[in-house]
Amino acid sequence: MQHDITVSQFFFSLIRSGKLRFLPHRTHPGLRESDRLCLQEYDQIERRYTGREAFCHVDYILFGGQYGIEPGWMMLCVSFQYDHFEITRKGAVYEHSGCKP
Repeated sequence: MQHDITVSQFFFSLIRSGKLRFLPHRTHPGLRESDRLCLQEYDQIERRYTGREAFCHVDYILFGGQYGIEPGWMMLCVSFQYDHFEITRKGAVYEHSGCKP
């Protein structure tokens, strides 16, 4: 299943570069390991979406209330797959990705 998640520019860049594999996020009902995430980059200063998107795979989830993670939060272990730019460059149809801007 695919889930759309908003992330700050800071986290977005680190995930795309492969430097960040763990993403803190509020508990998201229905999110499971092996799900696909569509990360939508958000500019917190301008208070708007940048239009950049990246797709990740959820490898593992640590739920809040344990290991120092606050209740109501989760830590997602993700692996970067590809971004919207790569999809367009390869000639795939954007709407087929299922990710909404």
